[in-house]
Amino acid sequence: MQRTVHQMNDDAPALPEAHDPYRMRSLEQILSLFDGGQFIADFMSEHAELMQKMLEHAENHRKGAKGSMSITVNYALNASGDL
Repeated sequence: MQRTVHQMNDDAPALPEAHDPYRMRSLEQILSLFDGGQFIADFMSEHAELMQKMLEHAENHRKGAKGSMSITVNYALNASGDL
């Protein structure tokens, strides 16, 4: 593989980024793809519910509260290359 090093100067226009189909997009963008957007809507609703329960617990017991949510993303690549 041969690589070319380009010198940069302040007057040179920026080179366009090469297309990278594996580039990580934002987490919100990825999660919004699942279930036609319903997954992120449900997740945000559950997040709000958890925050409300923690606030109520802290207020009722006059101490801190802890909570957690987990997301597992499973990937599968079929024979035609679709992810």
